[in-house]
Amino acid sequence: MLKSWISAIIEIENKHYNKLRIYAMFSLLKLVIWIVGLVVVVYFALPHFGYEVNLNYFDESKEKCQARINDCTKELIQQGTKNAQCDFNCVDPQLIFKKK
Repeated sequence: MLKSWISAIIEIENKHYNKLRIYAMFSLLKLVIWIVGLVVVVYFALPHFGYEVNLNYFDESKEKCQARINDCTKELIQQGTKNAQCDFNCVDPQLIFKKK
């Protein structure tokens, strides 16, 4: 009798867990669709307001960012962690979205 009660409780919990898992996956899928939709709307709306998207920004700035990281590494080795001043900000939104 006790085993049947325990197995019934476990079965109910498994059903509840599966419903939660399906709901979480559906919510995640909805979130991804909303984000993609927002990106598409922004991409097509920006030219209307006089902006253009620089799609080659990351390819163009990769060498500059790598050079900054290398300089920071050298400075870190020379001065130690207390005095090193590193600028790891390699993404500049003003260069990604250019005014026409």
